[in-house]
Amino acid sequence: MNILKNRGGQHAAHNFLLTLGSSMQVGDAETDTNLAQMPWSDMMEELLPREIPELSPEETFDLPIFINCRDRLGCLQKLVTWLLDAGYRRIYLLDNASTYPPLRAWYGEICKDPRVTLAQLRQNLGFQALWKSGLLHQLDIRTPYVYTDPD
Repeated sequence: MNILKNRGGQHAAHNFLLTLGSSMQVGDAETDTNLAQMPWSDMMEELLPREIPELSPEETFDLPIFINCRDRLGCLQKLVTWLLDAGYRRIYLLDNASTYPPLRAWYGEICKDPRVTLAQLRQNLGFQALWKSGLLHQLDIRTPYVYTDPD
């Protein structure tokens, strides 16, 4: 697995495994060999960049930031406000079928800002929503990105 040959790739692979709920660790030859033989290794090769590029401070403000959301308003407002005030320009709210009316109303307001995009899912895909929804592929994201939740 080429992605595991550099330190950034090892961190990305480790985070990917944690997201899948695995307790495996990367970095030793045996584990790296086992990872390379897993059926999703080819998919991971496609999803992760060959090398983690160094970005200028200005370029970091254009990194896509995906926020996994579901029925939480206050902490989400604080996070989005902080990101916008800090100068970030590509914020994606990934809504997991929220039903909370004040949150849904706030989406209508915040998405008037061109730096914020709402992606509404028809069902709650949980913490793996970014990958299960196929949003990275739909948006053709081939750069590093941030994936977080508001709390």
